[in-house]
Amino acid sequence: MVTGWPFFVASPEEHVAPALDLAEVGPGMRVADLGCGDGRLLLAAAQRGAEVVGVELDEQLAARARRRLAEVGLPGQVLVGDVLADELPEADVYLAYRSPSMLQELVEGAGLSRRGVRLVTVATGCRD
Repeated sequence: MVTGWPFFVASPEEHVAPALDLAEVGPGMRVADLGCGDGRLLLAAAQRGAEVVGVELDEQLAARARRRLAEVGLPGQVLVGDVLADELPEADVYLAYRSPSMLQELVEGAGLSRRGVRLVTVATGCRD
Protein backbone atom coordinates (compact mmCIF):
# COMPACT_ATOMS: atom_id res chain seq x y z
CA MET A 1 0.00 0.00 0.00
CA VAL A 2 1.35 3.40 -0.98
CA THR A 3 0.89 6.03 1.71
CA GLY A 4 2.78 8.90 0.13
CA TRP A 5 2.92 10.51 -3.23
CA PRO A 6 5.91 10.83 -5.50
CA PHE A 7 7.51 14.24 -5.40
CA PHE A 8 10.80 14.53 -7.23
CA VAL A 9 13.30 17.33 -6.82
CA ALA A 10 16.76 16.26 -7.93
CA SER A 11 19.68 16.73 -5.58
CA PRO A 12 21.85 19.42 -7.14
CA GLU A 13 24.93 17.83 -8.74
CA GLU A 14 27.24 20.13 -6.78
CA HIS A 15 25.85 18.71 -3.51
CA VAL A 16 26.31 15.02 -4.35
CA ALA A 17 30.04 14.67 -3.63
CA PRO A 18 29.94 16.74 -0.42
CA ALA A 19 27.02 14.64 0.89
CA LEU A 20 28.91 11.41 0.18
CA ASP A 21 32.09 12.91 1.70
CA LEU A 22 30.17 13.83 4.86
CA ALA A 23 28.90 10.24 5.11
CA GLU A 24 32.41 8.93 4.41
CA VAL A 25 31.04 6.66 1.67
CA GLY A 26 33.62 4.24 0.36
CA PRO A 27 34.26 0.66 -0.71
CA GLY A 28 32.28 -2.02 1.07
CA MET A 29 29.78 0.33 2.70
CA ARG A 30 26.07 -0.33 2.33
CA VAL A 31 24.28 2.82 1.19
CA ALA A 32 20.50 3.22 0.89
CA ASP A 33 18.99 6.23 -0.83
CA LEU A 34 15.48 6.78 0.51
CA GLY A 35 13.57 8.36 -2.34
CA CYS A 36 16.35 7.80 -4.86
CA GLY A 37 14.63 9.61 -7.73
CA ASP A 38 16.76 9.41 -10.87
CA GLY A 39 19.57 7.60 -9.05
CA ARG A 40 22.26 10.27 -9.14
CA LEU A 41 23.32 9.66 -5.51
CA LEU A 42 23.19 5.89 -6.01
CA LEU A 43 25.45 6.17 -9.03
CA ALA A 44 27.96 8.38 -7.23
CA ALA A 45 28.04 6.06 -4.20
CA ALA A 46 28.45 2.98 -6.43
CA GLN A 47 31.33 4.71 -8.22
CA ARG A 48 33.03 4.98 -4.81
CA GLY A 49 32.71 1.21 -4.35
CA ALA A 50 29.67 1.17 -2.08
CA GLU A 51 26.92 -1.44 -2.28
CA VAL A 52 23.82 0.58 -3.15
CA VAL A 53 20.09 0.19 -2.88
CA GLY A 54 17.50 2.82 -3.66
CA VAL A 55 13.89 3.03 -2.58
CA GLU A 56 11.58 5.06 -4.80
CA LEU A 57 7.80 5.45 -4.76
CA ASP A 58 7.51 6.39 -8.45
CA GLU A 59 7.95 3.36 -10.73
CA GLN A 60 9.17 5.46 -13.66
CA LEU A 61 11.84 7.15 -11.55
CA ALA A 62 12.88 3.77 -10.14
CA ALA A 63 13.30 2.48 -13.72
CA ARG A 64 15.36 5.57 -14.55
CA ALA A 65 17.64 4.96 -11.55
CA ARG A 66 18.10 1.31 -12.59
CA ARG A 67 18.99 2.39 -16.13
CA ARG A 68 21.49 4.93 -14.84
CA LEU A 69 23.37 2.21 -12.94
CA ALA A 70 23.10 -0.28 -15.81
CA GLU A 71 24.39 2.21 -18.40
CA VAL A 72 27.75 2.33 -16.63
CA GLY A 73 27.75 -1.32 -15.60
CA LEU A 74 27.55 -0.75 -11.85
CA PRO A 75 25.64 -3.08 -9.54
CA GLY A 76 22.81 -1.84 -7.42
CA GLN A 77 19.24 -2.47 -6.54
CA VAL A 78 16.29 -0.10 -6.85
CA LEU A 79 13.09 -1.05 -5.05
CA VAL A 80 9.67 0.46 -5.62
CA GLY A 81 8.31 1.27 -2.20
CA ASP A 82 7.22 3.83 0.35
CA VAL A 83 9.99 4.77 2.79
CA LEU A 84 7.42 5.72 5.42
CA ALA A 85 5.42 2.51 5.20
CA ASP A 86 7.71 -0.28 4.02
CA GLU A 87 10.61 -1.91 5.81
CA LEU A 88 13.84 -0.17 4.89
CA PRO A 89 16.87 -2.04 3.56
CA GLU A 90 19.78 -2.53 5.96
CA ALA A 91 22.51 0.05 5.42
CA ASP A 92 25.46 1.78 7.03
CA VAL A 93 24.43 5.09 5.50
CA TYR A 94 20.99 6.35 4.59
CA LEU A 95 20.67 9.24 2.17
CA ALA A 96 17.43 11.21 2.17
CA TYR A 97 16.66 14.46 0.39
CA ARG A 98 13.69 15.27 2.62
CA SER A 99 12.01 18.01 4.63
CA PRO A 100 12.91 18.27 8.32
CA SER A 101 9.51 16.89 9.39
CA MET A 102 9.83 13.88 7.08
CA LEU A 103 13.37 13.25 8.30
CA GLN A 104 12.09 13.23 11.87
CA GLU A 105 9.36 10.76 10.88
CA LEU A 106 11.96 8.54 9.20
CA VAL A 107 14.27 8.58 12.20
CA GLU A 108 11.51 7.81 14.67
CA GLY A 109 9.39 5.44 12.59
CA ALA A 110 12.10 3.43 10.87
CA GLY A 111 14.52 3.13 13.76
CA LEU A 112 17.27 5.09 12.04
CA SER A 113 18.38 6.50 15.37
CA ARG A 114 20.23 3.28 16.23
CA ARG A 115 23.90 3.71 17.01
CA GLY A 116 26.33 3.56 14.12
CA VAL A 117 23.84 4.46 11.39
CA ARG A 118 24.44 7.65 9.44
CA LEU A 119 21.60 9.68 7.94
CA VAL A 120 22.71 12.34 5.50
CA THR A 121 20.42 14.78 3.77
CA VAL A 122 21.03 17.30 1.04
CA ALA A 123 19.74 20.82 1.69
CA THR A 124 19.12 23.42 -0.97
CA GLY A 125 18.59 27.10 -0.68
CA CYS A 126 21.26 27.41 2.01
CA ARG A 127 24.33 29.55 1.74
CA ASP A 128 27.80 28.45 2.84
